[in-house]
Amino acid sequence: MKKVLFICSLTILLLSSCATTQTAFTPITLTETATVIGSKNDVYVKANLWLVDVFNSAKSVIQFSDKDAGVIKGKYNLYFKSSGQYIGELEKDAIITLNASENQLTITVTCDGRPFGFGLYPLTQMNSDLNGLIEKFKSEFWKTKIGKLNN
Repeated sequence: MKKVLFICSLTILLLSSCATTQTAFTPITLTETATVIGSKNDVYVKANLWLVDVFNSAKSVIQFSDKDAGVIKGKYNLYFKSSGQYIGELEKDAIITLNASENQLTITVTCDGRPFGFGLYPLTQMNSDLNGLIEKFKSEFWKTKIGKLNN
């Protein structure tokens, strides 16, 4: 009887330790709006050209674009070179959405917020990389706005 009880207890313990727990990760979402002088069509074209320049990896692609709606959506490849000797390069995808309207362009960047590579690409680094993308956006469209005003 003791053997049966021991085997049942051991089985329950092993099965319960194999159960997965659902961990909630807060998605990272960053949004920025820039004033870009021009018609909706002009702003859309500028946004599309900027996205092509920013997508410097073959893994970063525009997945959807609708000129009439003024929407461009794509997958942006985040790249991280780990300092670990055996880890190498880590990659993760974020979704970029650009919404163009007359004199205005809005970017929204979303990433699932889950650490990957066994936590070797930390959340702080992910946030930093995504904020760097937002800074590129602000820098480019600040220049565009100033350049357009001076011409």
